[in-house]
Amino acid sequence: MPHRRRSEIERLYRAEYPSAIELSMRFAILAVGSAILYLYTGWTSALLWLPIYFALHLLHWRFLKTHVDSSDPGDLNVAALLYLVIMASFLWMPVCMALVDDPPLQFSAVALMIATLVFLIWRGDTQPLLVMGKTALVAAAAVLITAHHMANVADVWVAGAMALSGAAAVTYFHIAQIAVRNRIKFSRRAAIHQAEAQKLEAIGRISSGIAHDFNNLLTAIRGNLELARMVATRQDREDLLVEAQLAADRAADLVRHLLSYARTARITPELVDLQSLTDEIQMLSDDLIPASTPLSVMRPSSSLHLVTDQAQLVTALLALILNAAEAQESRPGTPVTLSIADSLHMSPQEMLNGRILPAGRYVQFTVRDSGPGIPASVLPHVAEPFFTTKPPGTGSGMGLAMVSGFAEQSGGGIVIETAPSGTAVHLYLPPDSPAARGSGAATGRQLAQAAEKAHKARVLPH
Repeated sequence: MPHRRRSEIERLYRAEYPSAIELSMRFAILAVGSAILYLYTGWTSALLWLPIYFALHLLHWRFLKTHVDSSDPGDLNVAALLYLVIMASFLWMPVCMALVDDPPLQFSAVALMIATLVFLIWRGDTQPLLVMGKTALVAAAAVLITAHHMANVADVWVAGAMALSGAAAVTYFHIAQIAVRNRIKFSRRAAIHQAEAQKLEAIGRISSGIAHDFNNLLTAIRGNLELARMVATRQDREDLLVEAQLAADRAADLVRHLLSYARTARITPELVDLQSLTDEIQMLSDDLIPASTPLSVMRPSSSLHLVTDQAQLVTALLALILNAAEAQESRPGTPVTLSIADSLHMSPQEMLNGRILPAGRYVQFTVRDSGPGIPASVLPHVAEPFFTTKPPGTGSGMGLAMVSGFAEQSGGGIVIETAPSGTAVHLYLPPDSPAARGSGAATGRQLAQAAEKAHKARVLPH
């Protein structure tokens, strides 16, 4: 319940104050309208209309802004009451205009009332106090206008028709609100059920993948250890122990990938020179990707540095490069490209997992291939752990999950652009790591280990 109330207050804020531009336009139009109304009628109330409306909105905005995280049900009721007061402060002027026997004013009043009714329905309020309050205010306005004009009508049938029309308008307005409210509540329930189903499916896939991979690794470890007891020569025993150690290392890598996906792996930040990093990536990739698929590196135009975990960054980039090379195996001679550049996003970007990457400055790593692209049915799942389209035994499905986890833990994210002519994976990292700054650089041994780990993580499904 507290979470639902917080969500409702957040929704009220977004519904009424979606953007500074929209709000400025709203008040500008109202200012022009009140000025024209004053010049046409000479009403002092026309000049008071805007400051009263603005003051109430300022109070409402301040309340929502300071209580957006509140879980108190009373705060939600106060927010609703404040909005109903704002609505009343707006509607009283169209009502006054409709009560005057002046066709231009009556036409303007009808236009304002219709626009207000459409906006109130579009808001999609689900709180009962707001739904009933809006209906009560609209009904009060309809009663005042209808009663005023009925007093000037002698024919009882015409007066009855006018009353019936007003009642019908209020009734259908309320029915429309209830229909929108029910549709929104149904959509929310459906979204919750879908999310739960997807969560259970993901948990099942992860559990199955972990059980399968660990069972294979434990079988290798136990088998080699048992054989080590049985062999006679020391060299054979050492060879078997080496195989057991390699299986244990692969198990440790699997755990590390899972921690990275869960964004709980330890990040060791250090200052990384991206010019030097590209040289290391070029050297390591030469030993990992086929000679028929060269790597073309587009280095940053100027000296560019980044504070991040260099070993994990190398692992992530090599995993993306290896999978890009696999995606275009049918096109030998076509290079995979890696480009690195500063990127300034003026607007938020939707990431691979549906989360939003906030606007800001990032270093952009792009790995591009010329493969057949990722099918639309596969794309939403490529960052899920243990999801792979490769044949059994050729991929564990942890590559992009690990890269995505590392990126988000570092304060960045992944965006994928794919088409039948190829796929581009954009890895965005902020220049400064969220973790504490470190110093130094990864050693050659660390980079070699990163290359080996990346080789094991070649699982990006295309």
